Amino acid sequence: DRNGLRHPLRFFSHVGLNVKFTCFYALFVFLPTLIFLSWYSTDLAQDRRTEYRKEKLEVLAQSLNIVESQLLLTESITMTLQSSTALSKLLQNQYANASEEIFDYLSIIRPTLNGFSVFHPFLENLFIYRNTNSALSKADFLHYIQPVQSFPYGNDLLERIQKEKSIWHVVMSMDQIHAINQTQTPGPRLVCFSKLYDKTYSNVIGILELQISLDRICRTMNFLAANDRLYLSSQETTYVVMSKGGNHYLQTYPGNASGQSMRNMPFDSVRLTLEKTDLAFQYEYCLLYTSR
Repeated sequence: DRNGLRHPLRFFSHVGLNVKFTCFYALFVFLPTLIFLSWYSTDLAQDRRTEYRKEKLEVLAQSLNIVESQLLLTESITMTLQSSTALSKLLQNQYANASEEIFDYLSIIRPTLNGFSVFHPFLENLFIYRNTNSALSKADFLHYIQPVQSFPYGNDLLERIQKEKSIWHVVMSMDQIHAINQTQTPGPRLVCFSKLYDKTYSNVIGILELQISLDRICRTMNFLAANDRLYLSSQETTYVVMSKGGNHYLQTYPGNASGQSMRNMPFDSVRLTLEKTDLAFQYEYCLLYTSR
């Protein structure tokens, strides 16, 4: 071992002063400096990445705050309908004859229901399920008013609605959506269910269903850049927000909410869940933007 060590030392002792100085500089100046710069740049990049992630999280949170405020505004439709005397009489089957019921529905109730879409941009559709029946229950022009027996989302959800004040339910498949006709805008929905009471608030006389279009919600996500992706997922179903001509729309995405295998550039993601629902928004953004 000593002989092996002597050869490098003997060689080093015979080299010129310039070579010795170069080796000394490389060992004690250049190499530590290189290590320090490597560590510093890595730490700086990590800090920038953390800062950028925080910025993106704030952008997504602010966008969802706007959505949640619109959902609360839409949810307030319940209180408006709760105070409608004509609707209360209809749901309790208190009209003396069919002609009086038809008149109030066409002149008061239906215009009120139609008018909600003007002030509630996210509202796609609404229905009211009544606990009582009348001779007009199956009339085509009463499409907003349905018998509770036709509730299309299953008895389990109906039982939950009876126990809770209101429920936000995510329906990702159009096959499960209650529709007036087949020409309505396709796409998944957020559906709010709430109970309507009589004047004494002691008896439930109907259930209100408010359908919120997720397509319309996605149109407000104007923060998406060209290489960004936004995924919406609930349970095992995922949609990706696509952009065409400046407009956003939803497209079914196979698999879980992750596009990593389809991307050729570094990216990171943040994820938030919409309040009162299990609807998750995963925002994936390109890390190359950190160089700006």
